[in-house]
Amino acid sequence: MTDIQHNEIIKYLEEKGYDCVDIGNHAGDIFIDVMVNNEEMRLKCKFPDSFPYTFPKVYILKEFYKGIAPLPHIDKEGYICTFDSNKSFPNFKKPNELVFECIRKAVEVIEDGINGINRDDFIEEFQSYWGMEEKYSSMFWMLSTPTNKSTSLYYYNDKYKDFYIGDEIEKIKEYLKHLKGLEINNKDLKRCIYLPLTKPWYPPYPKTNKEIYTKVKEESKVFKAYYNSLKNKEDMSIIIFSQEVNGERYLGGWMHEAVKTPNGFRKGKIIPELVYLVHNKDNEVIKFRVNQLDRRRLFNRGGDGNIISNLKVSITGCGSIGSYLTQVLSELSVDNFILIDNQRLTSENIARHMCGASDIGEPKTEAIKEKLIKHYPYIKCKSMGKDVFDVLQTDVTIFNDCDINFVVVGNKPIEAKFIELFNQDKITKPIIIIWVEPFLLGGHAIIMQQNQKIESILYDNEYNFKYSVVENGGNYTRKEAGCESTYIPYSAFEAKQFIYSFLHYFRSNHMTKETEGNYLFSWCGNLKWARKEDIMISDLWLSKQNRTVKIQRLDTYDKV
Repeated sequence: MTDIQHNEIIKYLEEKGYDCVDIGNHAGDIFIDVMVNNEEMRLKCKFPDSFPYTFPKVYILKEFYKGIAPLPHIDKEGYICTFDSNKSFPNFKKPNELVFECIRKAVEVIEDGINGINRDDFIEEFQSYWGMEEKYSSMFWMLSTPTNKSTSLYYYNDKYKDFYIGDEIEKIKEYLKHLKGLEINNKDLKRCIYLPLTKPWYPPYPKTNKEIYTKVKEESKVFKAYYNSLKNKEDMSIIIFSQEVNGERYLGGWMHEAVKTPNGFRKGKIIPELVYLVHNKDNEVIKFRVNQLDRRRLFNRGGDGNIISNLKVSITGCGSIGSYLTQVLSELSVDNFILIDNQRLTSENIARHMCGASDIGEPKTEAIKEKLIKHYPYIKCKSMGKDVFDVLQTDVTIFNDCDINFVVVGNKPIEAKFIELFNQDKITKPIIIIWVEPFLLGGHAIIMQQNQKIESILYDNEYNFKYSVVENGGNYTRKEAGCESTYIPYSAFEAKQFIYSFLHYFRSNHMTKETEGNYLFSWCGNLKWARKEDIMISDLWLSKQNRTVKIQRLDTYDKV
């Protein structure tokens, strides 16, 4: 900011009635004396290099704040949150007015805080205020969803750096295995307690053992669980707690440091009221933030809040289409998978697979599983590196344990076997058979929810699919220098387009509601490009536009 602009802002503020104070400042800050509730206070306005395209930062000087702290929207350094930059944008064409509005808003925040008008904002933003008192450099990660019930949890401490907390031992072990390559034993996990508070806590928050013990004692519904977690425990005690904010529970935590058995008691005999209200009453607890990694929190904060509950799916075939199908299902909040494929990832796969070069040589099911759990810690995933025919002969019941079974193998004999077992009621849960055509000019999914011999409807006497987009699709397959090296050419981009289109339909019409009947979902890709390349398009699709979807109900022959 230039000196001329700096002086213009001071002049404008003084014209608006503010008293700008010259204290020999050389940093370009502007100091303003203001009256709040008949008390004089001094503010400091700092200008980032990006001003006026970003808001100036307004502070109340510490010597003026210490007598009224804490107040909502003011941090321990005195910074006042005037405007949320995610919701409001500075008028960079009017820098003088912009500074004036920020000063006016800062005075309003202080005044509302002193008068208690915005006190409930402490609750809405309690994680921020609790975190202001954080003194522990470690990170705390919560894998399970907070509930309204006190719960005993498990935690693993990675060399006093990160703490991983959850309600299931196996979930913690699985996450650490895929995240950090750690193989931990049950004995490496310790216990802690989770307390859902029913009464809101406002700053200033309790600091010492005595203060926090007394505060929790006011919570009759959780105090017993808290007391029992401290009883006869000499080593460090970790407490995770939650407060309800707008119908959701948000987390914080504190530690009671290790204590010694009082004189006169046998070793390990810890009576909480004696240890925390008398002997160690003035010891400060260690407060910390808790990062929530549970499904509800992630999808409420990073999605639209819609969660598909308790859905378990199997995916047979973990190649390109199967991997993207798995990825998009996880993006839709599906959290329980069985993956079946006996192949390993090769360099030929990675240009159109959710897994990459670092996974070459790994079983496809394991590589996808690792990606899923690293991204979404709450996911349950069973990896089966078996031949699908072996699974159908020996483990067919696993498909009946799932709500939906996706078959993404691009292999007609395997697809026919699934249809046969479904019609024989050996597979009783819906099966979805998915395959694609060259260059992904066509993609199809058969949705089977009831017994039906669909072959005569979908295939001719030579078992050619009747509703193909490309005429003589076999002419467009490619082959490398090797036995059984034939493949269908298509890009990752087109594969994702197809999967997103299909799952948009399937989620809206079948996943989230009970439906009957069998359906054929068909989708065409970039037909404009196909025509330019003189690729033969079937009569059924010749006049269609790019990305057209057709849906046909097979058990009634109706189009919907």
